[in-house]
Amino acid sequence: MSSDRLTEIATKVLSTTPTRRDLLKATACVLLTAPVATWSSRRALAADLDAVIGPWGDPATLVTAIGAGTLAAASVAETVEAYRKGFGYVEHYRGHVPREMAEFWGVPAMAGRAVSVMGPPGYQRGLIRIVELGKDFQEVSYPDTLGWIALEILVRSPDDLVNELKGLPFVHTGGPNTANDQEGKPLYRAAQFKGPSGEPLFMTRHMQLEPLMAGSRNNVGPLFIQTFSTTSYQDALNFYLKELKLKMRIEWQSPRTDLVKALGLKGDARYKSAAVRTPDYCALQIDEYPKEAPQRPAVPGCFAPGVSMCTLTTRNLDAVKAALQTAGIAFKEIEANTCPPFPHARAVSFVGKGGERVEIVETR
Repeated sequence: MSSDRLTEIATKVLSTTPTRRDLLKATACVLLTAPVATWSSRRALAADLDAVIGPWGDPATLVTAIGAGTLAAASVAETVEAYRKGFGYVEHYRGHVPREMAEFWGVPAMAGRAVSVMGPPGYQRGLIRIVELGKDFQEVSYPDTLGWIALEILVRSPDDLVNELKGLPFVHTGGPNTANDQEGKPLYRAAQFKGPSGEPLFMTRHMQLEPLMAGSRNNVGPLFIQTFSTTSYQDALNFYLKELKLKMRIEWQSPRTDLVKALGLKGDARYKSAAVRTPDYCALQIDEYPKEAPQRPAVPGCFAPGVSMCTLTTRNLDAVKAALQTAGIAFKEIEANTCPPFPHARAVSFVGKGGERVEIVETR
């Protein structure tokens, strides 16, 4: 089913559903009618509901934004060059992973490896930290394994990007597709790619956010959504909603047809997804996976290949620490971060309820 058809159905849902609870229930039903819809199609429908669900952002949340996504790549130099040419990104830092940071992140074998921090000109958050696996890199089917899956990045024109990435080490995997609101006005347009190390990249123009955010000087802007998959969906969701006090954006169900087929499973089970949002127009997407889904393989002491960690920002690290203790999550703490993009910041590092690796840094 096309994203245009999903939007048409969503329009009917929006025009006839009076309450939030009924809206979410109806939305789940719509998504279930599209078993072969791409992730972007389903997200397009979610985006189409923002005006009904409510505004982004809530200052009561304990985290404020996605500060950076960490990508474990085959080669830092090749990835930097591709992102520089294709995205117009600038390099904020190039160096090597300090030993104390590798131990703090729980990946001691990453010490001394090349690292770079990249992002759009003028941005201090929504950046991408690229770390090098080198000979320890092994590309896998990221959507078929557990862990952080994709980086979703704001762009001004997905259509222009399709042409801008030609001849570079990116693979165009879908789109651009558009979702419209109930009045037929475009809300969302996205295209999907794989990066130099096979990392899934969702490149999204979100019309609703454009008037709320400062624009980038080039076509490709900051990272604003990270997605992870887990077999402990409800525990993970409860942690972000209850302990870190993020706000539910939307929850839905889908059969995950491609994943189920890849795992050789049978049956008609439905699996949940939720998007939870932070004040600064960022969100985490949590995808429930079957218990048979394998953890993404990693060399001992190293990050798993592909997207491997999310760095969130907070204005109150002590409150975050208290929340982690309440949730029974063990964490490491560092008083002065020595690896950009947040040097000298206090930070904690932990593995979340869904098996996801997270860093939270204190910013003012």
